[in-house]
Amino acid sequence: MSSGAKIITANDDGLGPAGSVQMTTSFNSNADYEFRGAHTGVFTTTGSNTVRDLIINNPQVDGEVILDRPLTVNRNFILTAGLLTTSSTNLLTLGTAATASAPSATSFVNGPMAKTGTTAFTFPVGKAGEGFRTIGITAPTGLATFRAEFFRSNPASGTLTGGLTQISNCEFWDLTKTGGGAVTAKVILSWEPQSPCGSSSVYVTNPLTLVVAHLVGGNWVNEGRSASTGDATAGTVTSLNNVATFSPFALGSISSLDNPLPVLFANVRAYEKSGGVQIEWSNMTEKDVAGYTVERSGNGQDFSSVSQHTATSNQNDRVDYSAFDANPASGNNYYRIKAQETTGKIVYSKILNVNVGSTTESLRLYPNPVRGNQITISMSNIKRGKYTLRVIASSGQEIFQQVINNQSSNLTQTLDLPATIKGGVYNLVINGDGYRQTRTFVVQ
Repeated sequence: MSSGAKIITANDDGLGPAGSVQMTTSFNSNADYEFRGAHTGVFTTTGSNTVRDLIINNPQVDGEVILDRPLTVNRNFILTAGLLTTSSTNLLTLGTAATASAPSATSFVNGPMAKTGTTAFTFPVGKAGEGFRTIGITAPTGLATFRAEFFRSNPASGTLTGGLTQISNCEFWDLTKTGGGAVTAKVILSWEPQSPCGSSSVYVTNPLTLVVAHLVGGNWVNEGRSASTGDATAGTVTSLNNVATFSPFALGSISSLDNPLPVLFANVRAYEKSGGVQIEWSNMTEKDVAGYTVERSGNGQDFSSVSQHTATSNQNDRVDYSAFDANPASGNNYYRIKAQETTGKIVYSKILNVNVGSTTESLRLYPNPVRGNQITISMSNIKRGKYTLRVIASSGQEIFQQVINNQSSNLTQTLDLPATIKGGVYNLVINGDGYRQTRTFVVQ
């Protein structure tokens, strides 16, 4: 394997001990590597996990290449076809002179990636099944390493400051500085046709009133807007401020009439009570909401109204609501909350299932795999009382804990996991009075 050479493999094990090409000596770090199979494999280079060009070219339907080791690219990172799936352990890092090709609808980095340097850079990141959403920085004021990842989920809650009227409730980026000295840079966020939340078709309506919102110490800070590109369908917005600290970022709006960036449901739960079903929910950022409708279905598809509720605050704050269905059917009852904004836009909550009259003890968790940070649990034939829910990573680290005060024999509730949860395998452990259940789930 000579300096300047190129190797191409379509083997699903990539290179290394199990791959299509097995070498007794190290692969050359000044060579180019193209992967058309499912994995890169674990292979050794003369430059300590370094290559010159990395080409992802898996043209299969839903093609994906999984990075099986940390890798540093020193010249070109080329996205031709398929996803490159990374993790915090197996991280892709681009060196100071390295460049990256633009992402496409079928080819981007599915997970975190890092870039070292002093020049402007756009991170071609996204999430499998949700498409790409780039985040960029202008040229930093000094040498530094940044790591970026896109999340298709609700960002962490915080107080809106600096004239922010709302932030995106279904997309955000985690941009951190992991190396180098104190530097500043402007941040560039994007939106795409896939950005609207849930069933809503409305997301960005006026790019001129969009700004970069930045979560700092529990507050969403308005970093302003110095420029924008594109239109309401797709485009970018660049912060006015040079940012000195790096943490979660999201699209924000400074106009209550523009860019609805929709309703944020939380604490949605349903449970049997007094011969009926109690439904509860919170809107974490209620503003310009005309009202709510609680809907029920017998099959999870065809819904009808159970009750209607007028919005009580609309002050961009948290508001809690409850409703009671006195006449549920025996067996499965599916519930959802419909929020209608004053603009006519409609947003739905997750669908909850209550199995009325069930005598079989069970625990369900859905969806699985999880995309984003919200899951739903459904517990049947359980005692009233307090239950402790813990989510434990495969490393054994506890990343989430919540206590539920259950008032019924059947309970269904959504859980908002940490917004920065990484892709991987997790265990949900529930403990109560003589009760212990464990379920395994995957976060993509």
